[in-house]
Amino acid sequence: MIRLLHLVAITMLIASAAYAYSTKYETLYYAETLVKTKAKRDREREAIAVAKAEWALLTRPDRLQRMVDRHLDLKPMGIAQLVRLSDLPAKPSKGDAIGAKLETLGVEPGTTGSLKGGSPSRVDPIGAKLDALSKNRPAAKSAKAKPAEPNTSSKPSAR
Repeated sequence: MIRLLHLVAITMLIASAAYAYSTKYETLYYAETLVKTKAKRDREREAIAVAKAEWALLTRPDRLQRMVDRHLDLKPMGIAQLVRLSDLPAKPSKGDAIGAKLETLGVEPGTTGSLKGGSPSRVDPIGAKLDALSKNRPAAKSAKAKPAEPNTSSKPSAR
């Protein structure tokens, strides 16, 4: 019996040593990965700093002015080119898009409808607002198509 206990104890000792070594090497692997990632981050930060410095060098106002003078045939801006904001034309309004959509669908604002559950109908508050808005705007042309006239020719139409 004592030999069996010794065998179990030695097996447990070997298993715990293997687990400790595997944990140690796994930790070393992750530490090395972390160091490589930090080095890569630092290289990227340096590259960004170099790119910002190059951009600042390329966009210097005196350099840009020399390039403009050399490559573009620009004239100085005249006083007649300046305009006040009040002199600009007003942006045209888009109109009542929702009302136009309702008219094309054939729905008239302010109509009554039944509520869910079969309760009696009452005026829809949104419909009432749409009705009030439609009274304030000019009447739009009806988008309904005229009915087709009957064919009075003696020849049958080819379909």
